[in-house]
Amino acid sequence: MRLILLLIAALAAPVALAETMEDRDTPARNAVVSVGRCTGTLVASDIVLTAAHCLSRNLRATKPNFLKPAACEGLSQQASLQKGGWEDPFHWYQIRNKKRPPIRIGPSSTEPLAVHRPGAYSMAPCADMALLRLTRPVLAAHAVPLDVVTGLPQDQVDGLLTKAQLRHAGWGMPTFPQAPSAKRQTGPVGFWGANDCHVFGLPPLRYSGPHRILAGDSGSPLLMRTSSGEVVIGVLYGRGLLDRQVCNGISPPLPEHHGSYTQTFRTLGPIPLKDWFDRMLHNN
Repeated sequence: MRLILLLIAALAAPVALAETMEDRDTPARNAVVSVGRCTGTLVASDIVLTAAHCLSRNLRATKPNFLKPAACEGLSQQASLQKGGWEDPFHWYQIRNKKRPPIRIGPSSTEPLAVHRPGAYSMAPCADMALLRLTRPVLAAHAVPLDVVTGLPQDQVDGLLTKAQLRHAGWGMPTFPQAPSAKRQTGPVGFWGANDCHVFGLPPLRYSGPHRILAGDSGSPLLMRTSSGEVVIGVLYGRGLLDRQVCNGISPPLPEHHGSYTQTFRTLGPIPLKDWFDRMLHNN
């Protein structure tokens, strides 16, 4: 696994928005996996990155009585997505429920190339992100992990992403009980803007309707094409603009249906996300 510490340049000429289509089956594309009813991304042969809120309470370790929730000063709404996160971000916690969410590899959730199970998890501080450590590595013939951007300067975000080719990929469906979709879907994402906490994108057209984020898309990566291939720059948590006073506003105003991605290169919170990724992906 190789972390991207600084993005040098993204390919210019962003693609025009279009409807979603089935994601084609290649090892690199198969890095976008189905995680229960959510979406995730293989970022190491045995580690999947997803949204923290996709990890239900009954899967997480029992909080000791003497511990308090993480101190997320000014980020109470963002932290609430973790459902009271208290975990040490630099520790792997065993998943305690035997009904661990299936990690389905391949372009089909009904006929996957392989099904894996997470044995442990780690949660980022004050961000809707979690890492799931699989009980066995994914074969390279099935899926190749994607790199994660962890060192993009905040003052360069808009300039780089405006010119970049951005893609959404996930397993969303119109209603939560229907998720995950039988087929992985992908489509170009229009960059709308960014603030200190999030990157915002106008999602691709879904089912010949409006630009939409669907149930099951939680945890989807925001993928950016660079001269050396695609990289992960954000994790989808849903719709809405959280913690406005800390994260600052965004202009122009966002449309009703937009994708809200927690930046993988965010520095807010007690521990920079870069430190979390470095430790957990290199010393797992």
